[in-house]
Amino acid sequence: MDITSLPLTNLGWGAVVVIIVMAIIRGDLVPRKVHVEALAERDRWRTIAETVSAQNTQLLAGARVSMHAMTSVAERAAGVSDQQQEQT
Repeated sequence: MDITSLPLTNLGWGAVVVIIVMAIIRGDLVPRKVHVEALAERDRWRTIAETVSAQNTQLLAGARVSMHAMTSVAERAAGVSDQQQEQT
């Protein structure tokens, strides 16, 4: 039900009150305090998400360096192992 489609000129006060109560029950109208709290909660979670994203970026950079180091160690170990087998 869209309020803009109703012929408001033919409605009495009782109908207007019923429409407003129904809008409140359906959740179309909320108190300003609830709306402000919801916006604050949204902003708080957005800040947390941005912080976590920045931390994950830093962790991934460190993980790439560690992975590169471990790969290099494994390659050198394999190279040393191959050289020892060739010498025997």
